[in-house]
Amino acid sequence: MSEMTYIIIPADSTVPTKVAQCEFGKAYEVMKETVGGYIELVSLELADMFINEEGKLQDLPMNSRATRL
Repeated sequence: MSEMTYIIIPADSTVPTKVAQCEFGKAYEVMKETVGGYIELVSLELADMFINEEGKLQDLPMNSRATRL
């Protein structure tokens, strides 16, 4: 099965970014676990970003590192 490669950019700037891989068939569950909730797709010019859909409702901190992309 095909794999996808993705970068995890934590909101906490003291936590390093990480490159990871998962099987395409498991991508939804992996992304959901990574963001800590339901995912929302944000399409950028060169890539896609998956964020926590309810981040504002949960009062999660803004991810300034990811925002700079």
